Amino acid sequence: MYSGKVAVAFWHNPLDFHPNALPAALASMAASLQGHFWEMHDLIFKNQKSLSPERLVQLAGEAGLDVERFKWDMEDPRVEAFVSQNQRAAAAIGIKGTPMFLINGKVIRGAQPPEKFKEILDEELAKAEQALADGITREALPLHLAKANGADEKYIKFFIERDFSSLEEAPPKKKVAGSAPTPPAIEKTVWNVPVRDSDPAIGPANAPLTVVAFSEFQCPYCAKGTSVLQRIAEEYGNDVRIVFKNFPLPFHKDAMLASEAALAAHAQGKFWEMHDLLFENQQALDQDFLIRYAASVNLDMERFKADLESHAFRADVQRQMADGRQAGVKGTPNFFINGRVVKGALPFDSMKDVLDEELAKGKVLPAADGGTPYERLIANGKVFRPFADKPAAMNLSTAPAMGPDNAPIELVVFSDFQCPYCSRFAEPAKQLQRHYGDRARLVFMQFPLPSHQNAHLAAEAALAAHAQGKFWQMHDLLFENRQSLNRESLEKLAAQIGLDMPQFRQELDQQLYKLIIQKQMEAGKAAGVTGTPTLVVNGYKYEGASKDADELAAAIDKFLLKD
Repeated sequence: MYSGKVAVAFWHNPLDFHPNALPAALASMAASLQGHFWEMHDLIFKNQKSLSPERLVQLAGEAGLDVERFKWDMEDPRVEAFVSQNQRAAAAIGIKGTPMFLINGKVIRGAQPPEKFKEILDEELAKAEQALADGITREALPLHLAKANGADEKYIKFFIERDFSSLEEAPPKKKVAGSAPTPPAIEKTVWNVPVRDSDPAIGPANAPLTVVAFSEFQCPYCAKGTSVLQRIAEEYGNDVRIVFKNFPLPFHKDAMLASEAALAAHAQGKFWEMHDLLFENQQALDQDFLIRYAASVNLDMERFKADLESHAFRADVQRQMADGRQAGVKGTPNFFINGRVVKGALPFDSMKDVLDEELAKGKVLPAADGGTPYERLIANGKVFRPFADKPAAMNLSTAPAMGPDNAPIELVVFSDFQCPYCSRFAEPAKQLQRHYGDRARLVFMQFPLPSHQNAHLAAEAALAAHAQGKFWQMHDLLFENRQSLNRESLEKLAAQIGLDMPQFRQELDQQLYKLIIQKQMEAGKAAGVTGTPTLVVNGYKYEGASKDADELAAAIDKFLLKD
């Protein structure tokens, strides 16, 4: 209803009398460091009664996170400091309980009905439109509306200006001896991360040390990572080359266009100036603001606008993203030190030993012939293969499918009808089958997650529909109605597609498909499935990040052709 008109920011205020509230808040921020805050947010709320440390780690796996990094980030004092800062800002303006909502400075206490929110949002949107008509800039709009609503000065300082300098420091917490987190060891594995002439970079190409950063302009942790890169540049001078590669995440709506704008500025020799402005203004990255930033760094505006309108640099952004996927990048920021990966914005001191070690390696290479030190160091580096090394044998005889039985490409999707990410993947999976036509068979395997209370029943309903030759109709309806999958709703959906209702009800009453679902889940676990949706191609689990049909087809082609 309010798409593109309302921005939602989640602030943490874990209450002391809820023992699992703080760990849950830390878990959500640890997930955010891997670009999966909202996925973890949804899982935590669905599992409020079971949020033990062990369960939080399980949920991280279900959300598709790097679990080892997640566990370390959970213990990182900077993550706890961020949550504490949220709490102290809320307390400073008198917020004590939850849930509380702030709309342009207006405080809404408690879980009000949707009609109440609609009333206030409509009123505030009308004020915003009038303010814009009166000449208030979009950049100044939040402050203007907050003041018009008589917002507390502290609200303006903390929630709009994001100035926390006046916040009282949180009292120091007692530390258990030996409890400080140990930074994860930086792997010895060297990845083959190509550096292209078109990639923005500072430092000499023949530097003994190359740091490649995969980053994006809407990611707050990438913004923090810029200070680490600046420190590296200062410490190592002409011994280091720093390369920036865009890796916009799909859930940051302005990130792709911001990446294109940065490369358009790069084409005019002003990448780093634009880079700094974009990170300084992460909350305002739509096209109008990008044009303002371009003007402020004195770009040729006609050329810049034309490049933005025509998406002249989108292919370059996508090429940089492909470089990242080739090195196993899934979230941001990721840094590669002469090919060795650092996931997340670790502090400089945690990276220094590896920087020095790789610098020493690079310095002994210039005397030899052929290529820059970096090119030679990564020449035999690892390339991420988005499929498991070994295939799993699976019995698919009980699973619904579309496409010829003898098709050479077998696309098996393990899915859960209550999973929002499965819902989003449902159409790309079909597109993938249509892309290959008679060469591919799409198989749907049930994998209901224990955190989704109606998922198992929905899986049974789907198989009951399959028994009557109407699986895919039921499949589509279940995903369209995944918020309401109780028994009554399932019967309505079954009647909607014309199933024999006595047979449908009897099979659900008898739990006729319970064992089949169990067997399908066991097959998934044997193939390495831990969460949903998971794609398995010819027995090989897909381990890449992309769920785009075209990108999946390209990965499958490369895998099957062994290029």
